Amino acid sequence: MTLKEEGVGFISYEWEGAPSGVIDASAGGQALLGLDDAIRYFNRRQSPGFGVTPYEIPVLTGSGSWIAVVLGVIAIPATAFGMAYAKKAGEKMAEKDFANIGFRDVASRSMDALVKLVRLVKSKGGKLDVRKLEVTWSSDATEATIRTGDGDSFVVPAEYLQWYSSLPATTLKRLTSPVAPGRRMTVGARQSDGSIDTVSFEDRDRQLLVSNELEMESEFLFPELEHGLEVVLEGIVTRGNQSTNSMGLQYQGHILNCTPETGSVKRFKPALFEQCRVYATVNRHVSSLTALDYRPTLLVSDVVSLESPSMQGGLF
Repeated sequence: MTLKEEGVGFISYEWEGAPSGVIDASAGGQALLGLDDAIRYFNRRQSPGFGVTPYEIPVLTGSGSWIAVVLGVIAIPATAFGMAYAKKAGEKMAEKDFANIGFRDVASRSMDALVKLVRLVKSKGGKLDVRKLEVTWSSDATEATIRTGDGDSFVVPAEYLQWYSSLPATTLKRLTSPVAPGRRMTVGARQSDGSIDTVSFEDRDRQLLVSNELEMESEFLFPELEHGLEVVLEGIVTRGNQSTNSMGLQYQGHILNCTPETGSVKRFKPALFEQCRVYATVNRHVSSLTALDYRPTLLVSDVVSLESPSMQGGLF
């Protein structure tokens, strides 16, 4: 069995003339941070418990130009505070929707989501606007067939598109940072039949990526909108998307991403393109639990139109 076949997935960087297993520290460090960010993000989207309980993601590095293999055994850090802490953390995980979820299965699905994300970004020339994708839905709406620029197509689980819509901008930036002329990145994920689905990302792909909307914002927007703060904001509802369960609020010259606190965004449809008062809680930890997001996300509890008399009592 090769190193690439040992875990649930891998990421590698390959180029001609490179010593086996060698990469510069800065590029390798950024790549591992990006890999860690991606897996943790997709894990949280599968189960909220992964957002509140500490755990480790073991990665094995080895031969190749440079390769990191995700082993898939997501471990509670028992060495940090002893076995008593591990037992306590395990109990907490069980309380947070972990009871019927295998850790390896979660990591495997996260790597699969990452492979399909890279394929999607590559096929769209570096642009990732879920709202503008050409999609054909399956009869039960659980899968989306996406048409690529060259007339080909591939299938993505519907929930992946929802995950991608709020993906942190820094994740792909870090993962692709080692990519350069002559050096390509390959991401692989083990499938249920044992095969490994892979996609490569080269310098020409990265040049498109860094020149579009996925670039990290340099401005910390609305610092007064602190994480956890309950706010009432006035603006125009610019979009609504049931497949991603999100909407946009034009507020002081910027579009803020909004998601319903509970239920479907469909109930906010009457407010589309109208001046509204939005009641929400600010979330600045969508992309990371340790760093604040540059742009706030709003968890919306109610929307009141300031134009339609029938909606001035709210949408509930």
